[in-house]
Amino acid sequence: MLANVFAHAHLAAIGWASMMVVGMAYRLLPMVLPAAMPGGSRLWPSAVLLQTGVTGLFVTLLWRGPLAWIFALTIVGGLAAFLSQVVWMLRRPRPRPPKLRTPDPAVLHAGASLVWLAVASALGVWLTLAAPSSVTLRVAMAYGVFGLVGFLAQMVVGMEGRLLPIFAWYWAYANTGYQGPVPSQHEMPWRRGQELVFVLWLFGVPALAGGLAFDAIPLVSAAAWCLFIAALVDTVNVIRILRYAFLAPSPSRL
Repeated sequence: MLANVFAHAHLAAIGWASMMVVGMAYRLLPMVLPAAMPGGSRLWPSAVLLQTGVTGLFVTLLWRGPLAWIFALTIVGGLAAFLSQVVWMLRRPRPRPPKLRTPDPAVLHAGASLVWLAVASALGVWLTLAAPSSVTLRVAMAYGVFGLVGFLAQMVVGMEGRLLPIFAWYWAYANTGYQGPVPSQHEMPWRRGQELVFVLWLFGVPALAGGLAFDAIPLVSAAAWCLFIAALVDTVNVIRILRYAFLAPSPSRL
């Protein structure tokens, strides 16, 4: 039964969620950094390797075959191809908007999520090679946290920090009859709140992974509170940003 659960979990986490994140990242990361946007044939290796790897991993886990590690390495190869494109972007920066402050929390979240992706990849490959035991079950807990919370969830938080201000700015500009002026999208977020959210995530992810792996209940509790507070602060920031989208223009602008 556990083999079936693991197979379906990887099909969802890698075949759907990770593929979606990687695909969106190819378009959103250049905007967040900012940097040149990759395209053409250089994007195919990551897609082909990820799809091949997750299909093979699903089948081998479902049938408990001995070749799961081969497909795990194939998935890692696909993720490495994606990371190579991130490096390609970093080497081709574009001019930053004048009001974009540094360090940018969206970039920090994206960078941290890629670090946790690398950690999850290493643990995942090791799990396909190691014999099942109480140790592998503990490592599997940390592997799940780094992959689902550290990579997938934190990447979403990072992209949200840049996409929501753009959404609010467009609506605020439309509300003025496309005449303006409207506040800059880079001035809409709550800067201190964003920084606090990043710090809480920076502690919460490894603390949750370690706490679950070693049955350290106080560490799990501390990590859960950190991520809960981060979610609350982020919600306040989201409300602060979105209110710009619904502000009515003053009569002098009509």
